[in-house]
Amino acid sequence: MNNITQFSDCYGCGMCAIVCPKQIISIQQNINGFYEPVINNDNECIHCGQCLKVCSYADEQLAQNNDVLASYAAWSKDPVIRKKCSSGGVGFEISKILLEQGYKICGVRYNPTLNRAEHYISVSKEELVQSAGSKYIQSYTVDGFRSIDRKEKYLVVGTPCQIDSFRRYIRKNHIEENFILMDFFCHGVPSKKCGINICQRRKKLQEK
Repeated sequence: MNNITQFSDCYGCGMCAIVCPKQIISIQQNINGFYEPVINNDNECIHCGQCLKVCSYADEQLAQNNDVLASYAAWSKDPVIRKKCSSGGVGFEISKILLEQGYKICGVRYNPTLNRAEHYISVSKEELVQSAGSKYIQSYTVDGFRSIDRKEKYLVVGTPCQIDSFRRYIRKNHIEENFILMDFFCHGVPSKKCGINICQRRKKLQEK
């Protein structure tokens, strides 16, 4: 079949659900606690292959494989931000600068109501604060990515596999100039079944 059902496992980036013209792909947790795509009705699939065109897992090559132009070490000058962000706060500072330049930020927050890390859109510094700090679990991307208006400017933050698939999506739609993409060094995400406890404990420590 010319769709993502040929994969028994993947990165769970969610881009296949975004591009499916029939909207029959959902992202669900498998038995091991990782996100993966599920086709809700095989009979409605038109075999257009759009889900595979944006799938980083389906391609052995990176969407962008340019040589490194320069490397820098940096951290926030604000001790409060450094403490809250846990990784120096550079991503948060870059996001603040781009907000001032008219960009919206698609980052990740922890949603205690739904008990998950999730991508969302922030348009102010107050909303951006929700993205501070490492989440230690796989993020649910679909709602956040679907909220993106392709005619506006965004900074999109995610894991390398999420960003690789997102790059394929914006390249396919010829809208790369509207986006700045930011990923980070990633050693892989744990299963939500064990990672959620880490995330909850970290949030409690931040609130003290």
